[in-house]
Amino acid sequence: MLAREASDAVMAAPSAGRRRSVTVADEISVPGSYARTSSDAESDTGVSNSRTAATSVVAASVGNAAEKSVTLEARAAMEYGEGYRAILDSMGEPAYNAMKALFYGEEGPPAATVPAIAVSFELFDSVQTRFVNTELMLERTRAELHKRCQEYSNMSTQYDKLQASYEILEKQSRELERNNTQLHQDIAKQNVVSEQLRQEIKRLKVDLGTFEERMAKRDEELHVSNNRVAEGLVALSLKETIIANLRRQIGMNSHGRRINRDGSALGGEYSAEALK
Repeated sequence: MLAREASDAVMAAPSAGRRRSVTVADEISVPGSYARTSSDAESDTGVSNSRTAATSVVAASVGNAAEKSVTLEARAAMEYGEGYRAILDSMGEPAYNAMKALFYGEEGPPAATVPAIAVSFELFDSVQTRFVNTELMLERTRAELHKRCQEYSNMSTQYDKLQASYEILEKQSRELERNNTQLHQDIAKQNVVSEQLRQEIKRLKVDLGTFEERMAKRDEELHVSNNRVAEGLVALSLKETIIANLRRQIGMNSHGRRINRDGSALGGEYSAEALK
């Protein structure tokens, strides 16, 4: 994957590739990422001829490239990228030992392949920088995801609380609805009872009116009876008075016929009035 990215970067920018393509001899003499040792010097003796040839080839290619057209430059860049891709494929991961083997021919690609390319440490530095930036971006993404996860956890907790509150409110709503239904049923029953009571009151009023009429008639009859009784008492008192007078007269005239005749006449006279 690194090989393909490196090749695509070189093919996309041929001018940058030429600017970075210094001679192999210069890069070997002044490497940018490690120090030369005695063993490295011994290795340089074995490949000095190839370095000289590489220097000549690169210098010639640079001079010719300045005189050629853009098409030739693009073709050279493509060939350069293909060679670089082959080297990276043979190397595998761009490790330090593999780079050292590439320069000094220790278990690396053939020496004939080395002069055909110019290895640039800047590209590997950019790749490394890209890896660092990618790692930083992944760390930021990881922190952002962790933050989002915490927010989601908090929101989930709040949702659970709201769900519990909603269930409680829904239960209360069902209870209130049931109580409301029961209340409406009770109100309907009370309305029926009230209607029955109103009808009963109307009937009782009618009965009371009838009873009052009867009582009025009874009062009239009683008044008439009282008048008759009073008249009878007056008549009885009059009769008793007459009887008392007769007894007194009879007691006074008990010794003679004359008195008896007079008493009989008086009795007959008073008895006629009593009969009236």
